[in-house]
Amino acid sequence: LKSVEPKFGKLPDFQFALAVAYFGANQFQDAANILENLVLSNPRRQDRVYFLLGDSYFNLGTYDRAEQAYRKAIEINPKDSNYYWALATLMRKEGPDKLDEAIVQLKLAHQYNPDDPQISLQLALCYESKQQLADAAALLEKVVQQAPDLSPAHVALTRIYFRLGKKTEGEREKAAVKALQDKDQQKVRPNPAPQSVLDDQP
Repeated sequence: LKSVEPKFGKLPDFQFALAVAYFGANQFQDAANILENLVLSNPRRQDRVYFLLGDSYFNLGTYDRAEQAYRKAIEINPKDSNYYWALATLMRKEGPDKLDEAIVQLKLAHQYNPDDPQISLQLALCYESKQQLADAAALLEKVVQQAPDLSPAHVALTRIYFRLGKKTEGEREKAAVKALQDKDQQKVRPNPAPQSVLDDQP
């Protein structure tokens, strides 16, 4: 990108691509600086610019500015579930007193993207944190049906079933977790060399 900056450097699309490159290289302050200037030029898809700006500030630990950027992205494009997800993640990061706000944002994310099991999983974990165990279990039961290989959902459901005193269901989920772990181990296990290759060894 630097090689063509003299020619295209002032174009908003180039500036956004440069910010993305800085973000990918973990140079979050450089990305934020570019994006702060970029929003002043009224670029296309301002919501994406504010979203990346929020992510940059989030990674810098500047949570108040991250929140402002995420809320601006939502204001511009209120139908993108990723923006609510990001804001909810920030709310959870800021502590238990922001948990209710995180739930609100995750519910909105779920409204616009009901088929994403990760959103449902995070919402269920929020319910668990608020001791709404029955609500968490009901949501996680749908998640594991929708995404049976999503191990964190089975782990959470195992824990919640035992907390609810549902030992039979907890043991069932515990077995499901072990089966998924065994499946993952088989995926990474190296294949044995063919016998013909072994025979050729000196």
